[in-house]
Amino acid sequence: MKVWASCVRQYGLCKSFLPCAVHAWTWTTAWNNIYLRQKGAQAQGGIQISQPEGEIDMYNPAEEMVQVVDEENRVTGAVPRRVMREKCLIHRATYVLVFNSRGELFVQKRTTTKDVYPGYYDIAAGGVVLAGESYRESAERELAEELGVTGVGLTHHFDFYFEDKGRNRVWGSVWSCTYDGEMVLQEEEVESGFFETPQRIIEMSETEKFTPDGIAVLKRFVEKYSVAG
Repeated sequence: MKVWASCVRQYGLCKSFLPCAVHAWTWTTAWNNIYLRQKGAQAQGGIQISQPEGEIDMYNPAEEMVQVVDEENRVTGAVPRRVMREKCLIHRATYVLVFNSRGELFVQKRTTTKDVYPGYYDIAAGGVVLAGESYRESAERELAEELGVTGVGLTHHFDFYFEDKGRNRVWGSVWSCTYDGEMVLQEEEVESGFFETPQRIIEMSETEKFTPDGIAVLKRFVEKYSVAG
């Protein structure tokens, strides 16, 4: 807004043009998944949680354009995320298992505003693959957005199909990395997080609410690689 106001003063743009320009800029922001944030963080349990200050976040996840696929994981088109959820369309998603050097896995608590499995625990960073993205590009983007983790090597493990009738139909791609650094949690999506052993996480899932696709991923991962703990 400040930029456009400056243009009005400097170049004599018609004031009636300003609302239209801002509206167009807002939608461009949403489609391209751009976040308006101020720098700033607050320490909590050894993990840094991003705290935006002052600016209004115009990002609208419901309008993100996401890839939709068929039962064979072939791309059939792209729709807004809200349409994908409303119609329970098959889509792609990435799952990034973040381990520390002790072999413990990072568990995040999803915020209550998430469009699927709100308030559940999740064993992976990741999310829906956007239109035009590869699985790797999506994994790198989600890891950076959710946990502030960049510049780490990602290992691909397997792809899978998961269906939770009426809620979620997804072709997922599972990746992992090792990271011992500081994390910056995405306030809109991640409420909190902690490291725990894979076996203990599976035990916790018997009494706590975990995303069913995430637990299915972890069990397959543990079985495939004979992960102890």
